[in-house]
Amino acid sequence: MRSSKLTSLILAGALLLGLVAGDLPALAAGPTARLADANGPVSVGASSVTVSPASLPADNTSLATVTVTLRDAAGIPVIGKSVSISSNRGPVDTIAPASVTSNVAGVALFTVKSPTAGQAVITATDLTSNLTLPQTAFITFLSGATSSTQSSIVISPGSVAVGSLATVTVTLRDANNSP
Repeated sequence: MRSSKLTSLILAGALLLGLVAGDLPALAAGPTARLADANGPVSVGASSVTVSPASLPADNTSLATVTVTLRDAAGIPVIGKSVSISSNRGPVDTIAPASVTSNVAGVALFTVKSPTAGQAVITATDLTSNLTLPQTAFITFLSGATSSTQSSIVISPGSVAVGSLATVTVTLRDANNSP
């Protein structure tokens, strides 16, 4: 008797969820029918690319985490897609891993680091569907403290007569040789 009450409650709950979600045909097909939809086509409007933190030192050690979330038009996570990201700055930025398969939440995680200061624009691509997401993420790699060994002062010409003009160029760089 106890088992039949539990089964009835589960079925009633599933029916109620099916009514709320408007998914009675999938419910009638069986309890796993809705899960099959998770591998539907990726919607560029429902998917996203985010980064945290958005700015960090350009020390080739600090890591930004890029999160690519793939969803279909109904907002359901799309699982099992091969995803990659790229930086507009090319090989200056190190991205790891090269590609990731989206998990049950539709998420693919990457890390990015760089020794070079500046802004990187990160673009994500669903490699399985050959689909580049229009959303981008921005990472700002910041220069560190000024380094006297990497910075320079140049006077041109090298010798100047009294009353003559000379050009003095000061280039400030951090320990990673970033401006």
